[in-house]
This record gives sequence, structure tokens and C-alpha cells, in this order.
Amino acid sequence: MGGGRGSKIIITTRSREVASLMGTVSPFYLQGLSPDECLSLFKKCAFDKGQEESHPNLVEIGEEIVKKCRGVPLFVRSLGCSLYKTTNESDWLFVRESKIWNEERKENEIGAALKLSFSLLPSCLKPCLAFCSIIPKGDTFSSYFLIHSWMANDLILVPSNDDHKELEDMGMQYLKELVFRSFIYIGNFYLSSSLSLRMPDAIHDLVRQVAQSEHLRVSSMAENVSGNVRHLSLHLTPNMISQQPPESLKKMRNVRSMHLFPSDAKARQNRVVLLATKSVLEMCISRFQHLRLLVLFGSSFEKLPNAIGTLKHMRYLNINGNRRLKGIPASICRLQSLQSLDLGMCLRLKTLPDNMGNLVSIRSLVITTQQMLLPAENGIECLSSLRSLQIFSCFNLKNLFKGVDRLENLRELVIDGCPSLTSLPCSMKYLRVLEVLVVSNCAKLALDLTREEGKDGSTGNCGLLSLRTLAIQALPELKSFPPWLLQGSANTLRELAIVSCPELMALPDELQNLSSLQKLQLSDCPKLKSLPAGMQNLSSLKEFIILLCPELSSRCRPPFGGQDWPKIAHVPDFYLDGFKVNPSSNN
Repeated sequence: MGGGRGSKIIITTRSREVASLMGTVSPFYLQGLSPDECLSLFKKCAFDKGQEESHPNLVEIGEEIVKKCRGVPLFVRSLGCSLYKTTNESDWLFVRESKIWNEERKENEIGAALKLSFSLLPSCLKPCLAFCSIIPKGDTFSSYFLIHSWMANDLILVPSNDDHKELEDMGMQYLKELVFRSFIYIGNFYLSSSLSLRMPDAIHDLVRQVAQSEHLRVSSMAENVSGNVRHLSLHLTPNMISQQPPESLKKMRNVRSMHLFPSDAKARQNRVVLLATKSVLEMCISRFQHLRLLVLFGSSFEKLPNAIGTLKHMRYLNINGNRRLKGIPASICRLQSLQSLDLGMCLRLKTLPDNMGNLVSIRSLVITTQQMLLPAENGIECLSSLRSLQIFSCFNLKNLFKGVDRLENLRELVIDGCPSLTSLPCSMKYLRVLEVLVVSNCAKLALDLTREEGKDGSTGNCGLLSLRTLAIQALPELKSFPPWLLQGSANTLRELAIVSCPELMALPDELQNLSSLQKLQLSDCPKLKSLPAGMQNLSSLKEFIILLCPELSSRCRPPFGGQDWPKIAHVPDFYLDGFKVNPSSNN
């Protein structure tokens, strides 16, 4: 409706029927890859470089396999990656001779190649991929949400011979394997270590098909629901607000996961409040006593029912984006099995519950609150199992809680959108296993540390000894980079980003000691004038980005005009003001 005269609309679809109904001109049928292109892509996915020359028999079988893929790149990639590092000829023959190829295939039916790829998945990955069927088609979702959902349903298996392997790390390993096999695509990084993910429509159709016995999406209150369903997703519309939950839901007893989504994709994306889900929520709590995961996107109730504390099996509770929530009952602290609690962007939440320290199993906590100070007694500092803490949009928060160093297992800390925050506790220097630190959008924060009682001032065990990723963004009061941030991480820090710090005038000399640094980004820091000495010592640096730093940019232009160019000439991928720099260029 907003298009000008002569505008055109392009629609993509896998259905010829949709094309004929929607099109005003003859449709364009996209052709598949040529046989040579298919084989080239297949070999890149199935073999390491040059390995195919040692296995001509497998290449010959591969030629027959790619012919069955009908030129569809997704099918070729998926099967090629499924056979990666498999040199047993019988495995390749199994794929070529599978009866799945002979099944009747209608135009909109899932391709045989994808069914084969799913059948070739390791047994531990099949239920993890099937779980993704609860996510609405076309939506993006975060790796944080997915991995913690897997954890809540005991879908992640830690090898018995590796007691030190973290569940979150194993979950990321599962995810990377699914990405490698083209079942899931990676979008952009979030502020934290989480990834933005998307599932191709064809894959989504596949997982809906394989998961239909235990996973169900309900989009009508009149819909009948099987009693065998374990993972239930309600996609509610505005006209369903006043309706009571369907009777079939009230008869269910085996539900382990419950997701409430607004049915409209735009509403989900913009976190529009569409759901008055109090009746559904009360039904979930009273009927689903074995519930392990409860996701309430876009919910609109003002307070969680006290009965939430009766769900003793609850592992993951997500109320992210509730703009009306004002209170959390103290009974939530009785959830001894709770691993993940997401209260992010609950902008009207007045206080966090007392005695949060009783959540002995919690590994991940996301909070938004109107409090000026976080609870000091039996609060967050007592969560000894906590691995990830994310503090978002706490507009009134002036100080973090004391005793941060008591979080001995904390690996990720994100502080974003806290404009009243003036300092960080001195005990942050003692987070020895912290791997990810993000501080962003804090208007009054200069990264100064406040002194705390009980510290003797010793520095023997001081320092962020495990830090791998550090991101500093939108801190207008930051004038000098505090050395404590890099203290102890010379051999561990791999990624460093400093963005939108308009008063920052210099980088620390300690930068030259970051022997493991692989990626460095400096953006929108107009007062930065030069790079510190010794930058040429950063032998591991693979990618360096400078953007919107005028004086610094002029000093880093190759090869004659920039005094700082010799310091970074060894970096393979150097991007200056949006363009990749060619070291041999004079421009």
C-alpha cells in the first residue's frame, strides 16, 4: 500500500499452486544447479580438500547420489555433510540405494534427500532437531533459547568419561553439528554469546513431520489434542483471548513443554501484547504437574500465580517481554530444579523475589527490574551454580550487588541498558572463570570499580583469567580504557569490540600482550588517534575492523599515508570504513 506507481511485488514459493493463484504474470521457475555444480558442491561438503582423490569409488557413488537431488543445493549440502569423514563404502551405498528415493513424491512433500539426511543423524541429535518443530515457521530464534530448552528436557547427553564438560558447551556442540549439516542457519550475533538462528522452511516441514507424535501446535481453542503429546505450542489470536482452554487440554497429564506464542509473526517480532493468558496459565500449572519448560512470550498478566511454586520439575521458565508483569511470587524460589529463569524486558517488574539464593540449581538468569539495588541478602550472589547472568534495561539500577566474586562458576555476564549505573563492584576482578563480558548502553558508567569491605587489596588471585570475549559499547563517560579489564587475560582473550565510546582517547598499552586475540573491532570512537605500540606482536589477529574513527583511520591507511599501518600490516582481514583493505593498494 505504500509503494509508488510502477512498484512490483516478488513472491517466492515452493508451490506452483500458490504461484498460479498469486501471480499476475507467468511464474519464473528457478532451475536447479547443473550436474557438475552439484557434484562440486557435494565433494566440498563430503571431503576435506584433496581427500576425494584418494577415494574415487566414493566419488563415483556420490555422482549417483547428487543426480537424485534434482539440483537442489540444500539437498546436496545436507547429504554431503551427512557423509563427511565417512569413508566406509557401505555407508555411501546405503544412501544411494535407500528405499526412501522410491517413495512417491508430490510437489510439496519433503524431499527424500532431507529424510535421508535426518535418518543419518546421530541418535542424540534427532530429538533435538525434532524439538525445533515448536518454533513458528519463518521465525528467528536464539541459541540461548534452544540450548536451554534442550537442557530442560534432558536432550543433551554429557559423555560419561568427561565430567568437566558443561551442558551449555555440549548443547553448542550439538547446534554446530546441525548447522554444519544445513538443518539450521546462523544469522547475527546477539550482544551476548548467543546466536540468532533460522530454520529453512523445507527443514521445518521435515521436523514437523517427524515430530508429530509428541510435538503439537494448537492454533484453535476448539482443536482436539492427543493425550500422547509431550511438547505443546499454543499459537493464540486476539479473538481467542476470552475463550477458555479446550477441554482436551484439561485431560492431558504428560505435557513436559508448554509454549505460548502470539499467532501473528509481526506481533511476535515486536513483542506486541496479544495474550490475556491467565486462564491458560492457571490450567497449565494445575494440570501439567510434570512441566519442565514454560515459555510465555507476549503474555500480559500482572503477577504469576503463587501456585507456580508447585511445579517441582520445572527447569526453564521464560516470561521474556511481559510489559505488564509487576511482581514475582516468593513461591518461585521453591523451584529447586529450575535451571533457567528469563525475566528480560519485564519493564514494569518492581522487585525481584526475596531469597533467590534458594534457587540452588539455576545456571542462567536474565533480569529486568525497576529496583535501584538488587537484593543484598540471600540474593543473586548466593547462586553458586550460576553460569550466565544477563541484566537488561534496569533503568533505575545504580549499583550491582556486592559479593559478585562468590559466583565462582559464572562464565557470562551481560549488562545492557542500565543508564543509572555508575560503577561496578571491585569484586568483579575475582571472576576467574568468566569467559564473556558485555557492557553496553550505560550512560553514566566509566567502568570504574568501587572498593568493597572485606577485600585485602591483594592481587595474587585477581584478574579475569579466562576471558575470551569482551565487548564495550555505548559508554559516553568512558575516557580511558581501564587496565583491570585485560588483567589476567593476555593468553585467553580472542575477541575485543569497542563501539560508540565518543570520549575514549587512547587504547591501553596492555593490548599488545593479547597473544590469543583473533578479532578486534573499533567503531564510532572519534577521539581515538592512534594505535598503541607493539600491535605488530599480535600474531594471532585475523580480523581488524575500524569504522567511524576518522583520525585513527587516516593513520592506518596503507601503505604510505598511515603512520600506524606497519603495526597492522600482518593482519589478513583488515576492514577500514566498510571496505576490505588490499595491502598492496596505494588508495
